[in-house]
Amino acid sequence: MPSWWRSLTSITPSDFINLAHSLSKRLSLDVQSILKLDMPHEFPSFPDPAFKKNKNTTIEKLRLASYLNWRLIEIVGGSISEPYIPMPNTSFQIREEILSKYSSINLQSLIKYCWEHYLPVVHFNKFPKNTCKPDGFASNFSDRPVIVIGSDLQAPSKLLFIVAHELGHIVLGHVKDKMLIDENLRKQERDDDEDQADRFAIELLFGRTDPYKWDKKLDYTQLKRISQDFSKQDRVAQGAILLNYAYHKNDWKKVNGFLKTVKPELINAPAVINDFLKLNLHSERLSDDASDYLHRIEVLAA
Repeated sequence: MPSWWRSLTSITPSDFINLAHSLSKRLSLDVQSILKLDMPHEFPSFPDPAFKKNKNTTIEKLRLASYLNWRLIEIVGGSISEPYIPMPNTSFQIREEILSKYSSINLQSLIKYCWEHYLPVVHFNKFPKNTCKPDGFASNFSDRPVIVIGSDLQAPSKLLFIVAHELGHIVLGHVKDKMLIDENLRKQERDDDEDQADRFAIELLFGRTDPYKWDKKLDYTQLKRISQDFSKQDRVAQGAILLNYAYHKNDWKKVNGFLKTVKPELINAPAVINDFLKLNLHSERLSDDASDYLHRIEVLAA
């Protein structure tokens, strides 16, 4: 419930109407379906959702997440007055622009670059119990692309690939008139759009399509030395090199343990993403209800 509702000492019919409007916005429900008890809950129109899901996941399990994320996209996208600045058409050009300003490709530099183009990136995964938590969402609101990351992962380089993947969907034109929902980038069913977005992300991170040849599994000493060398050579976060190795050699246990020793991977990646949101969001353009909602879902948590 919104905070103003709990502060009321008496409730009038107009208070109920205001509450219905507030809930309709928060839950992306048609307001009439809240006011009329005999009416089924209906969701207002929003971009056609393209569900990229795991084989055994039903669309219904992802539908609630898509409604809640669309409300978040509306609030954040509508709070920014500056028009979106289109990005270059290729991953290589974007990589070159980022590296012209920042020392390497990492989560922070990619998020900064997105906001420099007035493309918001938000982390949100406080969904109701038993709701699927997709890795990422990409959509447009009033000609502004918005990325929402829903993954529970904490290491910056793990979210770096997801952000780059969702950015790929945007730059490659996959979300012009729809909202794209990626349930799990490693496990979901494949199609041309997903393959293209993966390739875009790899090129953006590493500067080439097939960056490294991992002939065999490495021990910790080898992995540390080689990942540091490649990180310096290709100006990309060491964590991204380690994850590329883990993916190709299926050596996740070793890499997940190793990431805990790499200092840049110890920061809270979701908090990093939403710290940039706090810096760039035009809070004066938010209604009291929208601001209250963002705090309650912990997007603007202190």
